[in-house]
Amino acid sequence: MMKRVLTPLLPAFLLLLTQGCASSRSTLTLSQVGGNEVFEKTFPQAYASQTPDGDFQIVLIDDPSPATPPAGQPLKAVTQPPLRQIVHIRTLWRPSRGTKPDHPSATNGSIDWFVLGAGTSGETDRVHYEGVGFVAVDADEDTVKVQVRNATLKTASRSGALTDPLGKSRLTGDITARRDPRKVRDLLADVRSATAVARSAGARDAVGP
Repeated sequence: MMKRVLTPLLPAFLLLLTQGCASSRSTLTLSQVGGNEVFEKTFPQAYASQTPDGDFQIVLIDDPSPATPPAGQPLKAVTQPPLRQIVHIRTLWRPSRGTKPDHPSATNGSIDWFVLGAGTSGETDRVHYEGVGFVAVDADEDTVKVQVRNATLKTASRSGALTDPLGKSRLTGDITARRDPRKVRDLLADVRSATAVARSAGARDAVGP
């Protein structure tokens, strides 16, 4: 199946899904359920931490900064502020050796994908996707390698001006994360803060099918 070439007429979120640092080794692919659309997102940063009982938390982030104009050039208004994307994957148990992703019991990870933008009047533009799937982890002292297979995401909630261009989707991915418990903790705190702001501003929740 060929990946669709996206044009500037599509929503900014879909354009961001196709962008990323070519040198990154953390890439997620979304395939729309009931359709032929395939979208790919490469994350330039990925971090991991491990709980005392052996479970892992993996956080991927793409936090683009506004482009800096060349020296001597005036600043220009930005019509579409950059969107932050944060993915949080948590393993609930380590799959046994030989476990296949398509086995009925092979669901050991929870997945949350947040798309965050700056709204007006203090409101946070946000789309939150959530789901579960098979997550295989291979870790050493400094690096955590993750494979996501047979996962499904759906829209959990949204607020502000962002729309949901994907709906229910299948997710696969290959991730190489650096162990950094403090970074994981800080990024998850940012997500909780943004979610709290959205709810206090009167978020419009739209639970997917």
